Amino acid sequence: MVKIILFLLLTTQILSSQVVHQLTADRFTHYKIDDWISYAPALEITSIDIDENYIYFGSRSGGILRYNKFEDSWEFPYTTSSGLRSNVIYQVVYNLDDGFLYAKTPAGIDVYKPAEKFWQPSSRLYLPAKRNPEKSEFENFLKRDKNSYRFPVYYRPTNRELPDFFTERSFIYHLGGYVFDHYNRQFNFTDRIVDSWQRFWVGTDGIGPMMAELDHIRLESMPQSIPNISPRDIFIDDDIYWIGGFRHSHSVGGITRWDRKNDDWQYIEASFVPQIYKDDIFAITGNEQYVLFATILGLTVYDKKKDKWKTYDIKEGLEGNRILDVIIQGDTAYVATQYGLNWLDLLSMKIYEPSQTILDNVQINQLAHDGEVLWAATRFGLYSIDPFKDDITFYSSRAVLPDYNPTAIEIVKDQIWIANKYGIAYWNRSSDQWRSFPGLNFQGEIRDIAFTKNILWFATDRGLLRYNPDKNYWRLYDEKDGLISKNVFHLDPDGRHLWISTEKGITSFRWRRKGRID
Repeated sequence: MVKIILFLLLTTQILSSQVVHQLTADRFTHYKIDDWISYAPALEITSIDIDENYIYFGSRSGGILRYNKFEDSWEFPYTTSSGLRSNVIYQVVYNLDDGFLYAKTPAGIDVYKPAEKFWQPSSRLYLPAKRNPEKSEFENFLKRDKNSYRFPVYYRPTNRELPDFFTERSFIYHLGGYVFDHYNRQFNFTDRIVDSWQRFWVGTDGIGPMMAELDHIRLESMPQSIPNISPRDIFIDDDIYWIGGFRHSHSVGGITRWDRKNDDWQYIEASFVPQIYKDDIFAITGNEQYVLFATILGLTVYDKKKDKWKTYDIKEGLEGNRILDVIIQGDTAYVATQYGLNWLDLLSMKIYEPSQTILDNVQINQLAHDGEVLWAATRFGLYSIDPFKDDITFYSSRAVLPDYNPTAIEIVKDQIWIANKYGIAYWNRSSDQWRSFPGLNFQGEIRDIAFTKNILWFATDRGLLRYNPDKNYWRLYDEKDGLISKNVFHLDPDGRHLWISTEKGITSFRWRRKGRID
């Protein structure tokens, strides 16, 4: 009898076990190069070169930026998501002899062949030589009027050969090859080149590419990346993408406002905006009028209509200054702090707290709203909160998953999904049934849950985890697929794309492409 019971237990365990699948094929026979697109800090430009169509900018940590000469527009950068072995680019060179683009990285020399449309390791031990101006053009250049600033194509003028550039209001140029921004920070020129339209392209050591039309000698800044931050979240506001995270250093960082339609990148830094106490961000949300930032020192609110910033902290009534999450439902913003729950009335702009003390001094990790009540994943478990009825209810999971410290929560139709470092579970409220996945061969910290059409996504410290309930199929994506980093924090669906905030940058994943099976 004991043997029969043991056999049944083992059989049940085997039947309930599930495998998390990973990519086994070559990624570029499975994906197209734009299925995974990443943006990493690329304000430090190390190298520049030109081919027939593009200006290329190698960067210290953001791969290779690309400017289309004929379209006068930026295209997505080449990064490890495009096949490069590293986002650290020492030098980028276009080789006219074979028509290939080469990049020297810490892992060796990589090559991009246009016909194959992805990067791969090169067998070359040395980079090809960079192109120089035609001999006749260079000889004519040497005979020029010294007050002329027309240079041969592919020429790389030294700092002392450059004119005294006019600049936009944000910068002041100094002879000798450096600029000051309006915060009096100095940035030096790095590599440079002249194209066939007499445009001078130059890299800097901290504010990205710059460009001047030599006929007008006006120098303009052209940043094309997130600043020096480790991203944590993205808020998509039509054509405006707000990006926040944690600073790497004292160089240019802060909150990013990316206008995708106009290819415009702006950086808002707490050091220079008194109303922003800290620009280290956990989460971002917003509505038609406001963008809200959960920071390590208060809830920062940007009024888009008035173009004004304000930060709320414990002086205005917040339970704690460390804000872990914020969501908006109607005219109310719910605020998760390390010491309890608050809400901000977006009409009166006043802070409130529950009269019940059950969540006082309790860390609220993440929030979700089902249209009627608020749900909170807290240090002590799952709670529902109805602020207007002053009702707070604890829910035991009744699943093969400890109640303690759920770190992520999402409402999917009539299901409430929660996750922590012990696993994943959901509660079907219609049937009052709980389900967990004890046999899942996955262990990792889960920070966020998102839902797209019939698919659940989990942000984890081991990659992007996907679950298809219809097929009961699990899949894990990491750097082998195209993620810039497997250390994932937040997920933001955008139609057929999923924006993924990771430790090293943001990745856009075209999760749904016709003909591709994941």
